This record gives sequence, C-alpha cells and structure tokens, in this order.
Amino acid sequence: VEKMLSSILSTNKGIWNGRYQSYQTIDPKKLPWLISCDQIFPKPDTPGLVLAGYARDWPESRGFFVNAHNNLHIWVNYLEHVHILSVERNVHVVRCLQRALEAEKALEDAIQSYQRDFLQRHVPKLSEAKKKDDETKFSTGFVCHDKIGYMTSSPQFFGTGQGLVLFEARLHVANHTCFVW
Repeated sequence: VEKMLSSILSTNKGIWNGRYQSYQTIDPKKLPWLISCDQIFPKPDTPGLVLAGYARDWPESRGFFVNAHNNLHIWVNYLEHVHILSVERNVHVVRCLQRALEAEKALEDAIQSYQRDFLQRHVPKLSEAKKKDDETKFSTGFVCHDKIGYMTSSPQFFGTGQGLVLFEARLHVANHTCFVW
C-alpha cells in the first residue's frame, strides 16, 4: 500500500504538488517538532491500538504527504491505509471540505489507474475475469458495501469513512462580562 501511495503522492502534479516522505527517512531530531505541528502522526502507544496491531513493524511502510500550501496532509498506514486531513486556518469551512473531497476523488482515481496498470502488467488473466459480488465491490478503489458504505478498520468510520473535526479559536472570550471566573 505504501509503495503504491508513495508513487501517486510523489508526482508533484495538480493537487499532489507537495512532498511525500517515508516515515523511515525522517530525521529523528525533527520527529517531535513534526508531531507537535500535526504534520505527521505519532507511533500508536495506547494498549488497545498496540494489541490491535497498529504499531506492528513500526515505522516500516508508513509515510506522509504535505502539499505546497501546507493545507492538505495525507498520512499513509497510520490507523487506516489512508488518512486525509484538510486544514483551513480561517472561516472557510466549505473550502476545507471541498479540498478534502477533491483529494479523496483524485486519490481514488489514481488508485484505480495504478491497480489497472498493475493488473495488466502482472496478471493479465485476472484483469480480464470479472468477479461480481452483488453486495461488495472489490474491483478497484475503496471497498464499499451497498448497505453500510465504505469499509474501514475502525467501525466508527463505517459509512462515509469520514470524520470532521473543527477547532475554533475564540479570542478574548474570557474577558466578556457574562463569564464569571
């Protein structure tokens, strides 16, 4: 998965104009700073995540992408195979969501293209044979079930496979007269 995603994210074209770096090539001195800036993800250390295998073979096959504007981050093989973060440091929430959806669509298209090319080169008979399952589509792209939506390793994201986190900075709220401390 990391090999495929690193080749897609390293193209430096369009939405992928930025840099991809494997977790193994990060300077250990920069690691705490990158984690504190939310550029990269920390090693899973909670007992539940470790027992579930999320820290297995750390840091092999993990990486991250940051676009040129520093507002699109893609984490590879953290808790899911792909974790897309769209960041907006102002009130343009719609722009932030559009960027995330554009990245998801571009990534799914690139994965499908990569898989088609791989199948044609390495497994020509398999690419011609079409196996149909009436409920789950496994051909290319992300696995999607007709009734429950996209499959993820974490049940909390079943369905759309997406989560939304909004941080809002309220300056001088504590100074308002309606707050008594």
